Amino acid sequence: MPIWKTAQTRHQARSMTEYSAGPLVHACTQCGACEPVCPALLSPMRLHAAIRRLDWADPDLVGLSACTECGDCTPVCPSAIGLVADFRYAKAEIAWQRELLARADAARRRFLARRQRLAEAAEARNRALAAKSENPTASADAAVDLLQAALARARTKHLAKKAEVDGGA
Repeated sequence: MPIWKTAQTRHQARSMTEYSAGPLVHACTQCGACEPVCPALLSPMRLHAAIRRLDWADPDLVGLSACTECGDCTPVCPSAIGLVADFRYAKAEIAWQRELLARADAARRRFLARRQRLAEAAEARNRALAAKSENPTASADAAVDLLQAALARARTKHLAKKAEVDGGA
């Protein structure tokens, strides 16, 4: 067991079972007393068994969404199992599992779209390099043309500014 120092004394870390304050959960006796009182015609004992197994894909949990959480099954349980609390926990856990799956699916779709975009950009880059290597003078001529056009725009702008200064004086 791990030990840590607190102030001037050493305390031994205890497991969480030593700190549990709630009553022990008794095992389901499979008496079936909960089934006839369920207004949704569910089998609370089968739902409870699936929840205890933490088997969220269990076919028995399919009907869990039909549970109205009315609480009629809890008082008739001779083992005093908090069935409604278990059902609420399971509903929240199933919703969380669905959320995780939805997030994972969205991340997968984003990843695939990004990979496609990168592949398309690489392909375009390769095509441009291939075109440049096939006709190197055309790209050099294009660069010269761009430079000459920029110089012409700069001259025009400079002459317009000079004419404005000369005309205003």
